[in-house]
Amino acid sequence: MLDNQADLAKIMTLEQGKSLVESAREIEYAASFIEWFAEEGKRIYGDIIPANNPSQRIVVTKMPVGVCAAITPWNFPSAMITRKAGPALAAGCPIIIKPAEATPYSALALAELAERAGVPAGVFNVVTGSPREIGAEMTTNPMVGNGLDEGVQQGPLINEAAIQKVESHIADALEKGARLVIGGQRHALGQTFFEPTLLADVTTKMRISREETFGPVAPLFRFFYEEEAVQMANDTEFGLAAYLYSRDAGRIWRVSEALEYGIVGVNTGLISTENAPFGGIKESGMGREGSKYGIEEFLEIKYTCIDGING
Repeated sequence: MLDNQADLAKIMTLEQGKSLVESAREIEYAASFIEWFAEEGKRIYGDIIPANNPSQRIVVTKMPVGVCAAITPWNFPSAMITRKAGPALAAGCPIIIKPAEATPYSALALAELAERAGVPAGVFNVVTGSPREIGAEMTTNPMVGNGLDEGVQQGPLINEAAIQKVESHIADALEKGARLVIGGQRHALGQTFFEPTLLADVTTKMRISREETFGPVAPLFRFFYEEEAVQMANDTEFGLAAYLYSRDAGRIWRVSEALEYGIVGVNTGLISTENAPFGGIKESGMGREGSKYGIEEFLEIKYTCIDGING
């Protein structure tokens, strides 16, 4: 992947819209999961447990769960694949990737590289097409512009439906009392570009606090007490990641422990890495990706009791 970083980044920018610099960084990030789990596969340890019967030995081993299927989103079209394919392949599981219909080429490029690297046919598979049909079968002032242009920090939204969702969230917030500070409309560039937007006086009654917007909108909530901020943050059915900024050590521990999220970033927003467990709680998914815990999702624990050792 790293040998083909420039080409992979260009493919990502052309189909997804993020800046070329950001795409290149994602390729590095995506490759780190392959590197990490290539080594983690050597550390799939079992156990020998002392048995009550002296003539027995209890052996615990881990076996691959088998063929896995993964549905990946468009916002990180390469990294979201390697975070799943890396541990699956390291555990001995063939995998079928169904990428987002808006970003299939990044996935197909990875499949091509996997074949070149010697991954046997049928081990790393990519299926593209209509998500509804395939899903049923499988489950019964940022710079706005062309992501290939230097200096661009924000590209277009993924499609027209995404634009309409952003517009509906902003309209709902304004109708319920939010205040528009800046932005709030489609960008002069047209197509699916949208202005970076800041909303103030947002409350938990607004859709933007209940649903993922997936657009350049920053909502500001007012609070007076620490407990109130925690309560508002936890008042959601989702629980992937939360972030807080403080220099008060006591507050950092209190708030981070009280937040009902699988990931908490303190004084930073860049916290995802291949050697830490990525995953949420509540309605934000099951299991973990990355770190030594990520490979456990693709393994079954097997217990073997051996008798007759002492004759």
